[in-house]
Amino acid sequence: MSRVNIRDMFHNVFGKNTENVKPKKMEKKYYKMLNGEMPVFSSFGNNVYASDLVKICIDRVATHCSKLQPKHIRIDSETGKQTVVKSGLERLLKCMPNPFMTTSEFIYKIITLLLLDSNVFIYPLYENGSIKGLYPLRPMQVDLLENKYGDMYIKFYFANGYTAEMPYYKVIHLRQFFGVNEFMGDDDNKDLLRTLQTNQTIIEGIGKGIESSFQIRGILKINTVLAEEDQQKQIEEFESKMTNSKSGILPMDLKGEYIDLKIDPKIVDKDTLDFIQNKILNRYGVSVPIFNNCYTEEEFNSFYESRIEPLAIMCSQGFTARLFTERERDMGNQVEFYSSRLQYASWATKVNAIKELMPLMVFRLDDALNLLGMPPAEEGGDIRILSLNNIDARIANEYQLNKSKSMMKEENGDGQAT
Repeated sequence: MSRVNIRDMFHNVFGKNTENVKPKKMEKKYYKMLNGEMPVFSSFGNNVYASDLVKICIDRVATHCSKLQPKHIRIDSETGKQTVVKSGLERLLKCMPNPFMTTSEFIYKIITLLLLDSNVFIYPLYENGSIKGLYPLRPMQVDLLENKYGDMYIKFYFANGYTAEMPYYKVIHLRQFFGVNEFMGDDDNKDLLRTLQTNQTIIEGIGKGIESSFQIRGILKINTVLAEEDQQKQIEEFESKMTNSKSGILPMDLKGEYIDLKIDPKIVDKDTLDFIQNKILNRYGVSVPIFNNCYTEEEFNSFYESRIEPLAIMCSQGFTARLFTERERDMGNQVEFYSSRLQYASWATKVNAIKELMPLMVFRLDDALNLLGMPPAEEGGDIRILSLNNIDARIANEYQLNKSKSMMKEENGDGQAT
């Protein structure tokens, strides 16, 4: 196992800091966009991740996405058969895309950055033409540049002062809210920050309301002029009577009068609080049952189709477009992020799926055991079971045709079948 020096991560990935290296004699300028905007991305100044609501919403989406299984596959153009390719890329995707992260951590990281900044950049590191790692980046600023030949370059500015510049086509760039800007996802969190501020104000108001309810509840009016020491004795005597009273009745003489202060702190109603919180949840596509981790099978299927599946498709297409040449893609090479939706189904649904699909040779024995959370079979795990009640339509047609011919041969002279 090779040793990993985290301190030299930037040097290992990008080489020397480009700020300390003399640039090549090639003029570069900002890439010209059709809408006239500047092709610049920068992380939003205010950190929305500090909110517990935002953090939990992102965690729910990123956690379920981290269960996806990326694979390098090749699809036969004639038969459509998919085959997992034993390649360097497949080894990276299977376990550790880079020396610092496992596959699940890598997916969790890129989804978290995507949901936070609406953009995520992944740098594929190559050595001698072979891929050696996939590194998710979070720059403070990104500039899109072009040289005099019209080639597009991307320049990263990192918080530690490092910069890196490379051709845009060498970077995997995933985006959400991709509409107004021609190259970047919309990273404007102003609306979200206003909602978070309102939510924080409500929470603080609830806390202050509770505090006020424990403050002064009443006034003991003493109807005579007393020295300060005598006033203190009257208060202590009054508190002692309140504490020791078993019947709830408090006797007082003409010298004292208790005036009750009606403290009624206004707490925000549940509907208003739910409305504010749902606005935050809806931005990240997380329902209340998913947020609380108490969802039904139907509720999770809805969450999967609306949130997880689109992200899996985005990752599959984004990785395929950047990790393979046009010729390699034409030959059927692609990265696919697989997910077994049945893993989230109920036990009854899983058993019924095995019962219905296994006789159709959809499942192997090991596939069925894996779905039920059991270890692979010691023998015969690759066996596919076919029910005799299900046969190829061509065989059925041939059987019926041969039977018809046989009956014709058995007809007697009167034309009656024997």
